[in-house]
Amino acid sequence: MPITTHMKTICVGRLLIDVPAESTITMGEFIVDDVSIDVEPNVTQGQFVQRMRDRWQEANAWVPDSIDHRYLHKPAERIEPTENGVIFMWGERNISFDDKRPQYVHDTEGYLWRDGTLYTFEKDLNSEKNFIAIMKRIRSRPDDVLPTTPGLCNVATFIPDDGVWHSDQIRLNIDVPSLNTSIGIIVQSIDGAPPERLLDRMDQRAPIATRELAEWAKNHPGEEYGEMKFRWAHRLVGRWPGDEVIGGGTDNKGRDGFSTGVTASWEFPGETRSTTMPHIALDMDTNYRTTQPPHPWGSFPKGVASGQLTETEFFALWDKMVDSLRLRPGAV
Repeated sequence: MPITTHMKTICVGRLLIDVPAESTITMGEFIVDDVSIDVEPNVTQGQFVQRMRDRWQEANAWVPDSIDHRYLHKPAERIEPTENGVIFMWGERNISFDDKRPQYVHDTEGYLWRDGTLYTFEKDLNSEKNFIAIMKRIRSRPDDVLPTTPGLCNVATFIPDDGVWHSDQIRLNIDVPSLNTSIGIIVQSIDGAPPERLLDRMDQRAPIATRELAEWAKNHPGEEYGEMKFRWAHRLVGRWPGDEVIGGGTDNKGRDGFSTGVTASWEFPGETRSTTMPHIALDMDTNYRTTQPPHPWGSFPKGVASGQLTETEFFALWDKMVDSLRLRPGAV
């Protein structure tokens, strides 16, 4: 049966991509307007309440170092700006060394629970206003339900557009244990200049990589390493002219045999402040352990074990995923 027979569609930011049906999302994080948010599914409301109780005790019990006179010793503060939303503020301090012009800052943490999903707003300075604005926009969603209106998707999450441009980055890590394969995807809006193209970065990196490999060989006598390039070219995907790099590497682990890893990458740099032309980076990795090295080194081993991708299956799955990248209908 072809490796691409059973696929499912997932939503990442404003994009859709098809991945193996048995895929499991192991990490979903996003950054909205410079606020980093971690997404944790399968958290009950009771667990959320207990975590908030415990965290409040920790924040409320915080005391500054006795030698740091800049702390104001102001009591910790807890606010609940929205249902099942909590923000803690503590550790207020003056970071200015000019007593006539004090500059007060405090640590801020935020937590939001929605339908079994916990959103943790990572600690930042004086960020309660940003936290509140984002909390009020977040909606929960089943992962198999694809929104049809403008906005961003993440794991169990939808953030409707509010008519204002926002910076954002969506990052998913996806495991396919049955195939010993992992997938990563980043979709990011670009506020300034887009990053350098993937092929340009690889070309610039090549001399450094050569020196590092020589140094590694010097420090690991008896071990060997070999690489192979499969693809290294521009690749147009839908409306996005990106770059594709696929290569493998094999190293000799002595008694542990040989380890071969194959990595595929495709990137589109993105356009400034565009919702339809974001920066996109897609990766797929798979690994093999063998008693003999593949020939040539860095290539796919022959006769791979059950549950591992053959060379034909690897490229079939990769091409299927890359070619499935598309803008979600109604996303903008």
